[in-house]
Amino acid sequence: MGSAQLSSDYYSGTCPDVLTTIESAVNTAVSNEARMGASLLRLHFHDCFVNGCDGSVLLDDTTNFTGEKTAVPNNNSLRGFDVIDTIKSQVESTCPGVVSCADIVAAAALYSVVALGGPSWTVQLGRRDSTTASLTAANNNIPAPTLNLSGLITAFSNKGFSANEMVALSGSHTIGQARCTSFRARIYNETNIDSQYATSLQSNCPSAGGDNNLAPLDTTSPTTFDNAYFTNLQSQMGLLHSDQQLFNGGSTDSQVNTYSSNPDTFFSDFASAMVKMGSLSPLTGTSEEGFVGKVEDEEVGLGMRRRTAAMDLSSAEEKWSTHHEVPINVVASFKKIKAAIDSHSQLASILRNSNKLVVSEDGKKIRRQHPLTGSDFNILSWILIYFSVACVCGT
Repeated sequence: MGSAQLSSDYYSGTCPDVLTTIESAVNTAVSNEARMGASLLRLHFHDCFVNGCDGSVLLDDTTNFTGEKTAVPNNNSLRGFDVIDTIKSQVESTCPGVVSCADIVAAAALYSVVALGGPSWTVQLGRRDSTTASLTAANNNIPAPTLNLSGLITAFSNKGFSANEMVALSGSHTIGQARCTSFRARIYNETNIDSQYATSLQSNCPSAGGDNNLAPLDTTSPTTFDNAYFTNLQSQMGLLHSDQQLFNGGSTDSQVNTYSSNPDTFFSDFASAMVKMGSLSPLTGTSEEGFVGKVEDEEVGLGMRRRTAAMDLSSAEEKWSTHHEVPINVVASFKKIKAAIDSHSQLASILRNSNKLVVSEDGKKIRRQHPLTGSDFNILSWILIYFSVACVCGT
């Protein structure tokens, strides 16, 4: 659950302007539609709460798995994919094959909050993208708007958050909108809701039909990131059942009161909780699936070739780095790799330093006397992706 190898300067040497690029794109998107800021923040949340912040929420269905986009909390609800695609394209144009989609989603959430007047924080980077997704995990791990306080506390505790951190993160509902289907039962059946507020909502959310009609989560300032959400809760004007549960005579009432009267405290706590959320079980380094900078299936052709090249190398890396041996019949492949990159001085040096081979006693396997390290493979993988893309493009 920790941040593993994430760091704020992860791309300082490989893509130094990445955050500037993301910030500019987010500012444009939010300027065009203020709601998009909330959508991008929610996208990050729904990514991180399902097997960690690994970009899996972006993946479409494949023959091997059903993605998370059609999960109940996401279907016809999760937005911002086009903005992430746009940012990814802009980043790829200057730093091809370097920045992961998971990192883009995390940074986009930060700049969305800032664009709408909220706090800033130091975004940690270095996540690798998942190559799979889980519909089941998305349905089971994202807190539902129907949860009572105990359910909310448990759902967040399962991810390592305290009750106070849960309340702080819930403050993200100071921006954005919700669909009628998610608050209909509250405005027609619950009693801990301001009657005039409920009536005003019923005009656009009938007891039957209109499931996709929208209402702001924060009726006071729906496009400004502030602490009005908590003030609304004090007046029984929480839109979702789960919202009002934070101020309903329970253990979190005092925290709501604190945030309502101290916006700076809310901002500080929210920023800290966002850093913590962004560090949920990221894929990092070279020992797990996925890789920094992969391009997903929707970029048919070039993107698929990039992904395949990196996945093939990742598979070879796992087998070789674990046993330091490789079957004789794949040696030819590595010779081709060496020939393809001999002109690259850094990679040529890596290979020269590890090209002494030792044959196993049974004569069926060989291993390098000085096996390649994880960092060696990291360098190799990106140059190989570059070469595979260059061959595809004819450059």
